[in-house]
Amino acid sequence: MDKEWILTNGLGGFASGTVSQMLTRRYHGYLIAAVKPPTERRVFLSKLEETVRIGQESFSLFCNQWRKESEIDCPGLKHLDRFVLGDDYCYWDYRVGEGI
Repeated sequence: MDKEWILTNGLGGFASGTVSQMLTRRYHGYLIAAVKPPTERRVFLSKLEETVRIGQESFSLFCNQWRKESEIDCPGLKHLDRFVLGDDYCYWDYRVGEGI
């Protein structure tokens, strides 16, 4: 859960997070813009709560940590097949049910 990634846009904005998608830092998110670079930043999209439905089954892909460190809810980790980080992209592959 502690491995991190970051993608930058060269303008002071970026996306960053953990492979588990748990927010562990103030500026983790998918859309962090530099309003007044380099110091004033705004988080416009911090995370998504994804669920896949196949027939009558639901598979949650999210990972959350609540106020207490012991309150962690990460059903997505058991479905995570791989995480890929490229120079200007990243993606997660999940294996749920009979498919991916």
